[in-house]
Amino acid sequence: MAKKHSEPYRLFKRGQIWHLYLTYGGTQLRCSTGTTNRAEAEEHALQKIADLKRQAELRRGGLTSATLDETFGRYFTEKAKFQTRPSQTLTRLNNLKQWLNITYLNELNEPIISKMVAQLRQKIKNATINRYLALLSVVMNTAIDEWHYDVKHIKISKFKLPEPAENVKYIKDAATAQKIIDRAPTWMKPMIKIALHTGLRLGNLLSLKWQYIDFTSGAIDLKVKSRTKEGGKNHHIPLTDEALEILRSLPRTSEFVFVNSKGKPMKYIQTTWNDIFYKWQLVKNTQELTDKDVLYCKKYTTKDGKQKVIVYKRGLKDPELPYINFHTIRHTTGTWLAHADVNAKTIKEIMGHEDIRTTNKYMHASDAASRSALNSVFHK
Repeated sequence: MAKKHSEPYRLFKRGQIWHLYLTYGGTQLRCSTGTTNRAEAEEHALQKIADLKRQAELRRGGLTSATLDETFGRYFTEKAKFQTRPSQTLTRLNNLKQWLNITYLNELNEPIISKMVAQLRQKIKNATINRYLALLSVVMNTAIDEWHYDVKHIKISKFKLPEPAENVKYIKDAATAQKIIDRAPTWMKPMIKIALHTGLRLGNLLSLKWQYIDFTSGAIDLKVKSRTKEGGKNHHIPLTDEALEILRSLPRTSEFVFVNSKGKPMKYIQTTWNDIFYKWQLVKNTQELTDKDVLYCKKYTTKDGKQKVIVYKRGLKDPELPYINFHTIRHTTGTWLAHADVNAKTIKEIMGHEDIRTTNKYMHASDAASRSALNSVFHK
């Protein structure tokens, strides 16, 4: 006869695995303990009961207990997957879960955050740490305000680290932009020009379809991901005369505007983009190499059976044309608009920013407004 105990659970076997049946506070639960060991199964049962007790006590206080895993998962499902870069947010949530190393959300406190920040400062930049802190703050505020989870009120902004003044990178002048376009392959030239004329992100360009373009009104209308609107938001971009002419000249071999030589939508352009700026150079003396060199090694076998290696390193084709990433074109559009003294609200609408603070980064790169204000005071 099985030994009786005061705990409201029963263990039984299915095959070699112990399963659990318990009743607590009106909750009935049947589940596998995942073990063939009786003692481990009993420990699993007691832990389940402790969890139910904990949740019942918290519910009586009007709050719900939640694990960190559950909270992060719910945030991604309900919020993050509709944002501009859901995969990036998912990666950051997973990293936070690992760094915080707690089970329940209400275990999070200031010493744990302080310890995490101290450890991260040895590995990553302050600006990156601040992005993680901002994400954690948003998740916690959502858990408190919307889901009524049991969370300690922590002012996460107090852990924010000092950052260097943000320097918006952009193409300095039209001549440099034209040099990049001239050195691009034929199929990429229209894409670069449309990116410059619209400020669209690379992902939006690669997924741009003909149906999104209204040649009558001269505009692009597409849906982009949003932090605040489930399913994304509509983004309306008026097209310049030159942009319309470029789009009209492109062949329609697919539903997508920008396609490869086989008529398939492009998914990756980084290698071709790098070729605009870089060339591979044969390395004759490997002792001259540094840790910063990007290398390519080619192995081959000679006629006498010996293994040989040829080493190449990447260098700029033109020292006066340093490498920029494709996203810099978007920054260029915003900055050039600011240089032309276009107001922040208009730039915000063209760029599709959700927050005016993002637009203000471009305004800081321009002296036009400040110069105009000074001239109005110190005019002759």
